[in-house]
Amino acid sequence: MTELWDGSALKEVSNFPLDVSADSQQNTQPETSQLLNRRREKGYSLEQIAKQLRISAFQAQALENLDFSQLPRPPYLQGFIRNYCRALDVNPSDYLALANNVVSPPLPVLKNDPQDLAGFDEESDPAATHTRRMWFAAMFIVVFTSIILLVVEFGPEQKLNNADNVKSLLPAVIAPLQTASNLPNAATVKPASVNVLQAVGANEQRLIRLTYRGDSWVEIRDAQGVVLTSQLNRRGSEQSLTGYPPLKMVIGAADNVAVEINGKALDLNAFTKENVARLSIP
Repeated sequence: MTELWDGSALKEVSNFPLDVSADSQQNTQPETSQLLNRRREKGYSLEQIAKQLRISAFQAQALENLDFSQLPRPPYLQGFIRNYCRALDVNPSDYLALANNVVSPPLPVLKNDPQDLAGFDEESDPAATHTRRMWFAAMFIVVFTSIILLVVEFGPEQKLNNADNVKSLLPAVIAPLQTASNLPNAATVKPASVNVLQAVGANEQRLIRLTYRGDSWVEIRDAQGVVLTSQLNRRGSEQSLTGYPPLKMVIGAADNVAVEINGKALDLNAFTKENVARLSIP
């Protein structure tokens, strides 16, 4: 015998709640290969994109691998991500969100209840304490770096005191930055050195090539004070820069760096003190 349905069973089925699994939702987390593929589509090598953004190839690879633990902490990390995505025409939103989740987990939310606010002890919150310490450390680094740059920028320049050294550095002549107490006696400079200085074109750009045998921090400024480079360079990397003289250079860990000026090798030992070379290229 065939049973007739009055539609009530169908209504019960339609009202039954459906369980939608979270696995069916779209995963918006970016893939580690997206930036790598995008860079290759743009035709950049890892070294080229790192040089364009003035970061190391190690940092560029860490960004592509989403390995934020190898990169500076916020807010510098967000700047790295925005610059990298801008260079590759990629929306940085997903990467910024991922960085916030990995590096800075959300803090507990406080209600607008005076009792809750009074019971919250900032000193007992590890996240707040860590954030405050990071800010103090960042402020100390900024102040310390500013003092060093002021000393280098406005410090006295010492001329070369040996005509043979001048000839060995043609066509670029290097003058080390030293204190006034160490300035050489002007009588010891031979007249031939003046002729050499006059022979160098004042308006010609200087070509500087740096090869890093080990990690070294380098800063170079041109005649207008524009920073041509100011970064930590990793072992095995190379740099080629041009700029109008006088060019001021500060090279940390100088024994790890080989320098060429207009194709001529430069011995940094004459300009190095405590393994930091300070010199000017007129």
